[in-house]
Amino acid sequence: MKRYISAILVPCFLLQFFGCYSLQPLEASDQIFGNHTNPERSIKFILKNGDEITTQIENCGKVTNKKFVVFGTGTCINKRTHKNKIFRGLLDESVIDSIKTGTVNSENYLVCWLKDSTRISFKQNDYSTFELSSDSSYWVVKDLKSSYLFNDNDVKEVQVDKINIVIFGILGIGLIVFNIVLFENAPFR
Repeated sequence: MKRYISAILVPCFLLQFFGCYSLQPLEASDQIFGNHTNPERSIKFILKNGDEITTQIENCGKVTNKKFVVFGTGTCINKRTHKNKIFRGLLDESVIDSIKTGTVNSENYLVCWLKDSTRISFKQNDYSTFELSSDSSYWVVKDLKSSYLFNDNDVKEVQVDKINIVIFGILGIGLIVFNIVLFENAPFR
């Protein structure tokens, strides 16, 4: 029985310890949202001043030629269908009709009414607002601690996690060989 347990735990440990993915640089930062559809994948920004910011793709956005941006996670309510869903991302002045802050049940909210009859409400700590210079391109990034805004020219490199097929193949073959050797002399009952 110990051999069976070892045959399962050892490969799982090896995959957990070594992993099959790594952060790899992108050639152009504009590729992030088009080619990487999984919003939970990690993204790392390396700035020219040496700072590094790591977060998930769903927690960042690129803004070009906008003056005002709301970035965060809130509740989206469509007035026509009365359906609720979670909203994560950026709102800029081109889609916002009006904005109001208010308090409901002792919680502060920012409510944005959009031009398409949608209302998005953000709790106090779930959003950030930014006033931008309209002639530049900016990254808005939120991690566990706070929100960041930096100019696209300040970014040295952008990296996204990718599965490394070579390491995955080598580990897979190694685990198969390991199991064959382990069970070669095992009595099966």
